[in-house]
Amino acid sequence: MHVEPGSSSARGARRRNCDRTMRKLLLLFLLFTGAAFGQGINSALVYVGGSVPQWGSNPDIGAQINVAYASCPATGCTIVLVPQLNGSCYDFSTPIAFTTIGKYALLHGGGPTSTAAGTSTDSGPSGGACLNYTPTSSTAITFDYVPVIGGANTAAHGIRDITLQNNNCQKPGGCGSTAVGIKLGGTNSGAQNGEIANVRVNGFGTGISFLETGTQSWGMVLRSVSVVANTVGISFTGSLENISLFGGRVISNGIGLSLTGNADVFAHAVSIDSNLTAGVNATSGTFSCTNCHWENETRTAPITTHYFTGTGAASLVIEGGKAIDDDANTADQTDYWFSNAGISTYIHGLLIYSPGRKATQVVESINPCNFWIAIFNDSPSVLTTLTGGPSQQGVVFPNNFDSGVSSVQSQFFTPNLGAPFSSKNVLLSPGWGSGGFVDYTFGTTQRFSFVAHSEGGGQALNPSMQIKFPVTWPVTPFYVCKVVGGTGTAVPLTGEATATTTQMTLSFNGQPAAGAGYQVQCVGE
Repeated sequence: MHVEPGSSSARGARRRNCDRTMRKLLLLFLLFTGAAFGQGINSALVYVGGSVPQWGSNPDIGAQINVAYASCPATGCTIVLVPQLNGSCYDFSTPIAFTTIGKYALLHGGGPTSTAAGTSTDSGPSGGACLNYTPTSSTAITFDYVPVIGGANTAAHGIRDITLQNNNCQKPGGCGSTAVGIKLGGTNSGAQNGEIANVRVNGFGTGISFLETGTQSWGMVLRSVSVVANTVGISFTGSLENISLFGGRVISNGIGLSLTGNADVFAHAVSIDSNLTAGVNATSGTFSCTNCHWENETRTAPITTHYFTGTGAASLVIEGGKAIDDDANTADQTDYWFSNAGISTYIHGLLIYSPGRKATQVVESINPCNFWIAIFNDSPSVLTTLTGGPSQQGVVFPNNFDSGVSSVQSQFFTPNLGAPFSSKNVLLSPGWGSGGFVDYTFGTTQRFSFVAHSEGGGQALNPSMQIKFPVTWPVTPFYVCKVVGGTGTAVPLTGEATATTTQMTLSFNGQPAAGAGYQVQCVGE
């Protein structure tokens, strides 16, 4: 086909050739300058590391990330960390700071994280999308860009798909560093409602630190996060609202999770394993764990297996899950698994197992804490005492697999389970001593608990306890009562068959010791 030089067809052909030439020149420019394609097209998506041209004059990857963040639009950007060509971690000493108010950041690993082959006790070197902070003080990465008045529920920011470690430390309990891995908050509102996902943090003094200092640093989600081999795994300081953990691992830290302040921390399907001092240490706040896995590893020096220690205003909630002590040495013993001197302990449906090591009590309750415990005990010959402690107040359902005891099928329904059970509902016979009394009452007509104290002189064999029910039963009830704790030696109780619709008389089959207290629990249907 012949085309006239001045025709419209010829002019169109020249424009198309020109466009193709310009596209080729642009691609050549990007290739020769080393600019990443995303950087040339979208200023809110930048790449750092690898073969990408260096950001700024400082080769330190921390400094480069800071320069990249400064180049982002006012609303923020995604910064992709390109792994090194040799697969190793980036060493850096310049703290990374995402702290410009309103400039949100998503630090994203541009490839998988990795760990080389190690031994049965030590992991191999880390690599891939990996940052190794070399100082042993200060903070490696700070997120504090959400305005003080709050972030209006903004999502899609935070950190994901990266390993962050301190000076290559992978020792259980950390290596004595005082550095912080990831700090959220402090001046502004942190990374409110952001996400930490598929991140491993290891070797720091504190792996992840949440700070709430009168701002609104709340609503963070941690998804499939590994917090390993730090002095403190995750620290929650202040009135933090609704911090949620989904999956993930809190393993081989000194203290796994530390709650100081009135924080709400909700965990689902998290492994809390082999933390040297405590899996969770709470001086206040609520820790709620659904279908979590509590465990320790067998080592030359066995871990003390303190899964939870609570004081002050701490509350513990466990729904389902499993708690295991791997130490099979019957000569070893620990004092407790879960201890709380705070507000309340609620454990329902937890399976417990120990192959040999005994515990003085699985759950220790200290005044003024009260408890509601329903545990499936797979080791009744080893874990013989589910609840103990100097001041027990609560209800326990001893669900041993081989005991035949199961949850109560209730047939008696009254609003709010009827009137509360009080010390006025128990009358001790003279055989409890001249100063015998009842306190620490808890519950209602269907299930109740109290502590009978033997004081003064005149103790006798087989004293009685007359119990008047707070509410009259519609039919004659069937009760099961037992001594479940206290400071005195537990003995069998009899007399449940004396129950009428209004009262029953229990016999203590032994002689109470002067100065001792005996916690009695009864469940009726």
